[in-house]
Amino acid sequence: MPSQWVLMIPSGVTLAALCFGVTAIRFANEGNFRLSVLLLLASSICDAADGHVARYLNAVTQFGGELDSLCDLVDFGAAPALLMYLWITKFTSPTHISDDLVWACSCIFVAAGAYRLARFNVGTFQHPRPLPTKTYPAERPDGGDFEVKKVELQRRYYLARSKFFQGIPTPVAAILVCFPVILHENNYPQFELSQYIPLTFLDSRVTCCLLQLLLAALMVSHVPSLSGKVFMKDTSRESHLRNRSVGTMVLKWAALGVVLGLVFKDWMLVMLYVEFGFVFIVLFSPLIFRYVAVDA
Repeated sequence: MPSQWVLMIPSGVTLAALCFGVTAIRFANEGNFRLSVLLLLASSICDAADGHVARYLNAVTQFGGELDSLCDLVDFGAAPALLMYLWITKFTSPTHISDDLVWACSCIFVAAGAYRLARFNVGTFQHPRPLPTKTYPAERPDGGDFEVKKVELQRRYYLARSKFFQGIPTPVAAILVCFPVILHENNYPQFELSQYIPLTFLDSRVTCCLLQLLLAALMVSHVPSLSGKVFMKDTSRESHLRNRSVGTMVLKWAALGVVLGLVFKDWMLVMLYVEFGFVFIVLFSPLIFRYVAVDA
């Protein structure tokens, strides 16, 4: 049994994520949206690390899990919603979208995040029916063993489900909702769908409100979403901090070095690439899940 000090380390990482998220709200309120987005990125990194640190130290506790979810609601619910509200309301709207309507969309985003976290906590993840202990081969014209194949498909489906999220995670939604801010801060044209779709009412406010509502719907949905667990055999014990071989360790450190080098060179451009990566994950996760669970 790890000591109390060891058990506190993962919670310390979680609380660091909370501090980054709260500070992001402060700088957004001061109009420093660039730094606010950077703090949200730091918060998401800490959130991704705390679980791996806990498994690496054998310090997984129910307290840590509950603390993580409470902090996530602030970091990836309230913080990005407030950031987007403060940023969107800087722009005037030719379609007369009021600040109250923008605020309502931000509230819906936070509520969806709370629902998503609560569903994750109580374990309402829909698992398939228990696998039968015996199989009874059924005669088929092609000579196949229908029941054995059915059990194998159920087992594959269960394992695939354990390595995918149900709905997009709140950190992914928080980073994606900041997409317009990142585009704007990278000196790209103002993010308006009317630039690509010949509908003049799709201005900045409308576009950002639609983005928040779309991400809120994806958070509460049952759409499979790819996670880092897909590379693990035992998702309850393994950690990316452990290395199965020297080659794996070298590969991880090399990748970390490249990412850190890019971040120090131009972290906003890295954020833009991260955004595109998350868009790819959201779009193709259902197809990957189908391949892993059914077609593999």
